Amino acid sequence: MATLLFFPAEIGLAHIVRTLAVAEACRAKGHQVAIAVPKRKRHYIPKNIRVIEVEPLSDVDSIEIINDHFNRTYFEHLVAVDKAVIEAERPQLVIVDFRFSALVASAACGAAAVLLTNSTALTVEHDWPSFGRTIVVEKFHR
Repeated sequence: MATLLFFPAEIGLAHIVRTLAVAEACRAKGHQVAIAVPKRKRHYIPKNIRVIEVEPLSDVDSIEIINDHFNRTYFEHLVAVDKAVIEAERPQLVIVDFRFSALVASAACGAAAVLLTNSTALTVEHDWPSFGRTIVVEKFHR
């Protein structure tokens, strides 16, 4: 069975809930799962799923997170933080829900990754850092 590492955006409960739905289904099939969330959100994760604490995208729940998340300096910092987690955990697959820094970090260290989203979020204009790799994103819809 595979080791799966989930990175939901902690802003908005929907990102955590749909990530948990996929994580729990994967765990039920025998995969090892871990979810990376900031300390202030770990209480949403059931005790039977391993939590890896990560730096928050924001200290408050607000749509304004987009302004910080797409600030190049802060974004590159988050990529480095997420990359360190991925390299330490060495998952077979990284599953990202809107925490784009984890998606870029996966590409930077050569980890396979998919993006869970039900929006057109990838069309948001952004100055993505280049790590000399092409990022392949699969978009899942229910």
